[in-house]
Amino acid sequence: MASSLQATENNFREIEHEFGMLDAAGLAELLRVEGDPGEFAANLRKQGKILSFARLDEFVYPRFQFNLVNGHVKSVIAPLIELGRTFGWTAPEIASWLCCGNGYLPDYGRPVDVIDDDGLVLQVAQNEWGVVW
Repeated sequence: MASSLQATENNFREIEHEFGMLDAAGLAELLRVEGDPGEFAANLRKQGKILSFARLDEFVYPRFQFNLVNGHVKSVIAPLIELGRTFGWTAPEIASWLCCGNGYLPDYGRPVDVIDDDGLVLQVAQNEWGVVW
C-alpha cells in the first residue's frame, strides 16, 4: 500500500513539474470566471468537465488540459472523462494515463503530446481501456 501511495505521489510530482498545476483561484483566473473560485471548480469537477488531483486540503488541476491562449478547457477533456467513467477510470487516473507512454501511439508516445487531436486521443483511450483479456 505504501509503495502504491508513493508511486501516485511521484506521478503527481512529475506532472506538476512538467506541466504545472492550478489551484481553484488560478483556474478561475485562467478561465476568466468571477465569483467563488472553489464553487466554480467544484462544479466543473462534478460535471465531469475537468481533471483534478486531491492534494492536501484542496484540488489541483493539471495545466495540460487548458488552452492557455484562449482560456478554455481543451475539447477532449469532457468526452475523455465520460469514456473513462464507462471503464471505471477516475479523473486522477486519466490524468496520469495521458502522461504515460502508450503502445497505441507511434514511438510509444504519450497521449498528452497529441492532446489537441481529440479523435486520436479518444480512439487510443477506447482501444486501451476497452481491452478485454
